[in-house]
Amino acid sequence: MPPGAPPNTTVVVPDGRPLDQVLVDATDVAVVAHPDDLELLLGTVVATCAADAERSLVGIVCTDGAGSVGVDGAPTGSQELAALRATEQRAAAELGGHTVLMLGHSSATMLDPARRSAVVDDLVAVMGSCRPATVHTHALVDRHATHVAVALLTIDTVRALPSTTPPPTSLLGIEGWSSLDWLADSDLVELPGRNDDLTIRMARCFTSQLTHKRYDLAMQGRWRANATFRHHDAPDDVAELALALDMTPLLADPDLAPAEFLGTVTARARRTVAEQVSTLTHHHT
Repeated sequence: MPPGAPPNTTVVVPDGRPLDQVLVDATDVAVVAHPDDLELLLGTVVATCAADAERSLVGIVCTDGAGSVGVDGAPTGSQELAALRATEQRAAAELGGHTVLMLGHSSATMLDPARRSAVVDDLVAVMGSCRPATVHTHALVDRHATHVAVALLTIDTVRALPSTTPPPTSLLGIEGWSSLDWLADSDLVELPGRNDDLTIRMARCFTSQLTHKRYDLAMQGRWRANATFRHHDAPDDVAELALALDMTPLLADPDLAPAEFLGTVTARARRTVAEQVSTLTHHHT
């Protein structure tokens, strides 16, 4: 096992450097639930880091993906499906040039708070070796329970980092099983794409998943829709745009409960809409 990797972790370092050096150099760390979440949800970030010599992405995939819909020869819940999804993840990482650590846990582990807490120590060991400016994970408003569980895991991990580790400056929750364009502008961070074909080539590595759902087309469609509909008063300046929930307040205030944070975010979205309607309503006396 390479230094810096938790036990039983599958490590992919496309450029062949020692893992401990890769971790030190990482400017962006992404903690996601499943094989394919890095490339399907955070593809614009992966592509941006791949093209920028000053940025380096390390992805941490928490589950083995065996709970997804199976394919011929690799049914749901089987080791064959887990192995297939790991092979697909490796191929996508090789294309994107980003390092990936596959922890290989089950979704059940992520969904159980007691079992999930044991994973925090593994992640602290990895992220304690990093100095990322930005940590990416799933948005807390995602409708997929495993995504939300991994977001909570990520928050717990960053909060548990030793005081000697410089904290990241931002924590971003990417859109996944729900769009984020309904949130207030002040709670969103725009992650533009590079208008190249790397994102689609990486997405199409995950053939086991595309057999049942065209995630590749849906991903492109969402990013293109965001790019056009994000600002009604300006021409399109990018062809692809992902949106992320700014969850940095959870880093700034370690006592802020995630549910309380979400209450503030959703209240702000509701207030923003209500204020526009109120402003445009004519009151007749």
